[in-house]
Amino acid sequence: MTPSPRTSSWAVRAHILMVTVALGTMNLQNTAYPVDESGITGFIPLCLGLMVWSVAAAFFMQRSVRDVLRDVPRRAWACVGAATALFGYAFLSTQFRSSVVLIGPADDRQIVEVPLRLSLVPLTCGLLAVWAAFVAVIVVPQRHRFSLLWWFSLAMVPWSLLGWWRTYLLGGGPRLWTQAGGAAVFPVMLVVAMSIALAGAIRRHHPRVSQLLVVVHMIMLLLTGSRGSLVMIGVFVVLLWIKLRARHTGWSARLSTMSRWVFALGGVAVLAAAVSSPLLGRLGVNPGDRLPTWQGGIHALDDHPLRWAFGLGWGTIWPWFAYESGWQVVPWASRIVGPWGPTLYHGHSLYLGVLVELGLVGVLLLSLVLYPVVATWIGGGPTPMVVLTSGVVACLVGFAFDTYLFKNFPVAWVWWLLVFAVLSTDPQTWARRAAGARRSPIPTSEAPTEAHDTQSPPAIRTTPRR
Repeated sequence: MTPSPRTSSWAVRAHILMVTVALGTMNLQNTAYPVDESGITGFIPLCLGLMVWSVAAAFFMQRSVRDVLRDVPRRAWACVGAATALFGYAFLSTQFRSSVVLIGPADDRQIVEVPLRLSLVPLTCGLLAVWAAFVAVIVVPQRHRFSLLWWFSLAMVPWSLLGWWRTYLLGGGPRLWTQAGGAAVFPVMLVVAMSIALAGAIRRHHPRVSQLLVVVHMIMLLLTGSRGSLVMIGVFVVLLWIKLRARHTGWSARLSTMSRWVFALGGVAVLAAAVSSPLLGRLGVNPGDRLPTWQGGIHALDDHPLRWAFGLGWGTIWPWFAYESGWQVVPWASRIVGPWGPTLYHGHSLYLGVLVELGLVGVLLLSLVLYPVVATWIGGGPTPMVVLTSGVVACLVGFAFDTYLFKNFPVAWVWWLLVFAVLSTDPQTWARRAAGARRSPIPTSEAPTEAHDTQSPPAIRTTPRR
């Protein structure tokens, strides 16, 4: 099928618009709250609608199903397949162990079983976030995928500010956050947007606007007041320095000439700011704080080999959906008394939550999800791709301090969008577009790319004059 350039361009613009509209909907509306007594949230029809639109957009782009699927590399299929298996195993675990909550006064607590539908809705949302992001990316031809990301990063600014204004009017406090996620988890979306803007500045894709976007996203990160955002920014800078100082030229050449003391002092400053802010104080040591919550999760496994292998079952120790769905009143300071003692109502750590509730089987599946992402960062590539993969990997540090993927679904959808854009795009596509964007006098097919980093010095004429 030979697509018409005019039709394809119109369809790509329309698809980019719909993706940014979906982003705005998540920032302005609480799509995680149930729309009726069944527990179905607004996030489910939003993702289904986005997937239907993506298929229709591929039709308008005149791309056949064979063309779309053939354009997806194995690493992207491996990631989406492992993510599907991870959520499938979580679905399966709910059939063998039910979630319960303890209600009533301390001297007369009653054990109440959580309806199964409330357990299945969050898992459905998490799985749809994966596939909605995957389909939204792969239907776009590779040469247009950075445009999709760049407009997404640009749209984050007005949608974030509007969402912030709306939450402030609703009594949400001065810290920057939107309906897409609280101030503790929203920084992941901003780190993703900032890495896209930085890649755009390096690629000379609307360079001045891209540079301005980097600054604006950084300011918004600080306005969230999140300690975890400081850690993610520090990790992002370190990842860039590790990859760019030895493999690339241009901006990285300037970075590589800087004294290591600059990066060392910068890292110490970030850690000092995180500790004094106080990140560790937020972890807490009182019953029901984060550290006791994590310790309680490990103690719940005890020395039972089967628990370590297969987990307690999803939602058994941290049944947060029973409260955020409106079925039970959200407890003060998110503290509850569960079957394993005082705890927060969710684990505040993706990795620990998977280990405790899904066991080593879940940890293995999660490792298979993250392996293509980390391997792509290790493999390097053109500078814009290194920037994007560094942004994705830096977010993994934030995943250790809050519950993502299985919760905070709009934030997870944004992260998945960048993951699949990186995994499904040929690195040489980034390099060719970067070389062309500089308007090099050398033809694109002959111009050196950032993937090779080096240029041969001009030939020196040695023929003596007569």
